[in-house]
Amino acid sequence: MEAIKDFLSTKLQISNYRVNSLTNEKEDLLEHQAAESGIKEYLAKEMQELNVKHIEKTHELVVIKQKLSEALSEVNDVRHEYEAKYIESEMTKIKLAKE
Repeated sequence: MEAIKDFLSTKLQISNYRVNSLTNEKEDLLEHQAAESGIKEYLAKEMQELNVKHIEKTHELVVIKQKLSEALSEVNDVRHEYEAKYIESEMTKIKLAKE
């Protein structure tokens, strides 16, 4: 009977040790999971901020492109106007030279 008690006592100690080990492992895993969740939340927030900045910069680039396009159009208009006046001036000189 004593041998059975010792055997069961040893089994109980082994079981308690395994339960404690598994409990500690579970706690470690939960801590690790919580840390990963925190990192994921941080990265998601950072990604959202980067997306907002990207959208803002893209909008700025569109506005700049539009302004450059308008400026180029104005430069072309001035160039065409100058060329037309220059041609008109040259034609007037030729006409005056013939008279």
